[in-house]
Amino acid sequence: MSKSRSKNEKKRSIWSIIFKLAVVAASVYLVFTFVSGQIQANAKQRELELLQARVELQTEKNEELQRMMEAGDQDAYIERMAREKLGYAKPDERVYVDITGE
Repeated sequence: MSKSRSKNEKKRSIWSIIFKLAVVAASVYLVFTFVSGQIQANAKQRELELLQARVELQTEKNEELQRMMEAGDQDAYIERMAREKLGYAKPDERVYVDITGE
């Protein structure tokens, strides 16, 4: 009987170790998954904040354009965009560029 008992105790001991290892492995996996999810959530939160700032800036630009159109100031806007974005100038006009960076 002692051999039978010894075998049962060994089996129980092995299964106990296996169970403990499984619990530890599951715990490590759950912690890793949680931390990974938090990192992804933080990255998405920063991305959302950036996109909200871009939307706000574009909304302000749209409102400015709408005000200009309602005021009938399209010619001044077109002239400003031609100068700033396309580098146009009026005939015989000299354009000076400040290269000091200030």
